[in-house]
Amino acid sequence: MNIMVCHDGSKKAQDALVKAVNLFNPMNPKVLLLSVVEAPLDASSTNEESFRKLCERREDDLKTVGSWVVDQGLEADIIIAVGDPRKMII
Repeated sequence: MNIMVCHDGSKKAQDALVKAVNLFNPMNPKVLLLSVVEAPLDASSTNEESFRKLCERREDDLKTVGSWVVDQGLEADIIIAVGDPRKMII
């Protein structure tokens, strides 16, 4: 069994992850943690730098959250997607 949880580093995302892990843990699912970052609207160096930092922060957050999932006895993968969250999540 695989479950996907979208995680943006917020408390609500973490609460949803905890609930999903508690609910599905007996079924020993593989957990896919997904975070979507929207690309900057223009290519200025300031926007590119902010985008790069956001991607790094999301990756660090997902690694931390992924470690927590593993500590719960489940396997976890992380994906950081770039684009419109409404389209990328689907």
